[in-house]
Amino acid sequence: WAPQPGSAQVAFVREWRPWLSFMRPTPMPPINISLTPAVPSVKGSARLGDARVFFLDDAAYPEPTGFWLQAEREATLIADLDDPARNLGLRLQAGPVATTAQVTINGETQFVALAPRERHELVLPPAAIGAWNLQIRVGAGFRPDEHDPQARDHRNLGIWVELF
Repeated sequence: WAPQPGSAQVAFVREWRPWLSFMRPTPMPPINISLTPAVPSVKGSARLGDARVFFLDDAAYPEPTGFWLQAEREATLIADLDDPARNLGLRLQAGPVATTAQVTINGETQFVALAPRERHELVLPPAAIGAWNLQIRVGAGFRPDEHDPQARDHRNLGIWVELF
């Protein structure tokens, strides 16, 4: 069977243009797109020896050898090492007043109470994901200018942190 010129089958094929239906604009309902990032934004970072620290809020003050955490705040940070198979050490030190720290590391929480100028060390095993997600909630603090008349530092400091 073959269509004959001028037959109904040939006329239908000649008139049928399915691609034209794709070229007509079709109204679409509005799409709600969330621009919220899946990963929190980094507010600051520091290189401390072989460690990198990424601060996810403004509750920390990085300095060349460590960082201060604000009193009565929670700081969130991510730390990683050049050698991901190595343990990460955290050294927490109180200022001239007693304070506390609630340290949450990859979902596990520890509570630390510190006397004035006392140090406490935590050693963390290598992180399964290559980095440690840390939240540190700090208790009482001090203002350096209230304890040293020469100081011009008005920050409300809680705990000094060093990585080793």
